[in-house]
Amino acid sequence: MQSTEVNIAVVAGIIYDQAQNKVLMSRRRKGAHLEGLWEFPGGKIELGEADYHALQ
Repeated sequence: MQSTEVNIAVVAGIIYDQAQNKVLMSRRRKGAHLEGLWEFPGGKIELGEADYHALQ
């Protein structure tokens, strides 16, 4: 029996302006999956890339 378990590495960073008490968020573009919803900007980690570098 083969395992269907997949491990996914996740890293996250938040851009927070403490002086104005604001957090950076983006809105999904029209025509995109889940269009119009607010989310934190993000991306993917390339194979072999360090977590720290993915956040830059």
